[in-house]
Amino acid sequence: MEININIEIDGVKDFCNIFNTKDILNREDIVKLFNKKSYEKLVELFGKNVGLREKEQWIDLFYKAYEIYLDKSKHSNEKDPIASSIIKSVIWSLNNIEKLDSHINRIKRIIISQNFIKKALKYLPDINKDIEINIKLYIFMYNACVEGRVMLLDVSFATLFNDEQLEALLAHETHHYLKENIQKIEKGYEEVGRSLFALENEGMADMCSFEEISFIYEYFGFMKKDMVKVYLENPVRYIKEFSNKLRDRIVLNKDVKLHEYLMEEQIVHPLGYTMGKYIESVMGIDELKDCVGKPLDFILKYHYALKQETNEELLDRETIEKLMCIYGEDI
Repeated sequence: MEININIEIDGVKDFCNIFNTKDILNREDIVKLFNKKSYEKLVELFGKNVGLREKEQWIDLFYKAYEIYLDKSKHSNEKDPIASSIIKSVIWSLNNIEKLDSHINRIKRIIISQNFIKKALKYLPDINKDIEINIKLYIFMYNACVEGRVMLLDVSFATLFNDEQLEALLAHETHHYLKENIQKIEKGYEEVGRSLFALENEGMADMCSFEEISFIYEYFGFMKKDMVKVYLENPVRYIKEFSNKLRDRIVLNKDVKLHEYLMEEQIVHPLGYTMGKYIESVMGIDELKDCVGKPLDFILKYHYALKQETNEELLDRETIEKLMCIYGEDI
């Protein structure tokens, strides 16, 4: 198996070409940045993830960050964690624009070592073909993601991590990148499918990274202080809360916001990670790896592992039968 990694830094270059000047910029200069192919691609790939699909939304936030940067007496008072993260990333980059090359070289060094790929492969089914990974570096938001067969990484975000933590982050995103087939769900149950997919998708990727980088959820204000600890100390309580909502939705046909529950405070990460860790400890790593791309298998294996170890049942028989039905599996 050959591994080929392509690293593109056009986004950072375009950012520097606009902002690395002694001239005072106006909003039209920011418009020029988002008319570049690199940033048009960023908005196309990433914008939907954070509810910022339009260029104008990004332009407004970048310009706001630039105004704060110019006026050293100002500070961002943005309450929304997504907008705040974008503004802070831009301000950090403007304050460190001369050092961006050295930060990029560090990121490249860690990528070229390929240690992160080994970590990702540990929790993936065997891959018997060559691997090509496309990574684009940007200044956009303290974040990283995979969309459209591209891994996007914010340079300012990478500076928050030491080498081991950055490897873990890259392993997490590579796990998303390399997984392929996803179990399909019956029409009409898309929200159920999204929520179970989120648990498996993040839970499996978090097996590569959670211990190293889970601090980011509180650091950026997505979780209240000490909540990661609370979730990890009481996982069954919260997973049962989710499973009760799942039953209400698929058995009783109640209008329950399953995905919202998981995404609020990013609870999906500690819960998904806990489920993955438990499946591995009770059933073994091969049974866990077999869950990749199979949200139904992920929740059912956790159910059976919990029952085997504690005699507790996460899901009742009716819920299991309904899940099997809407995923098109034989009971």
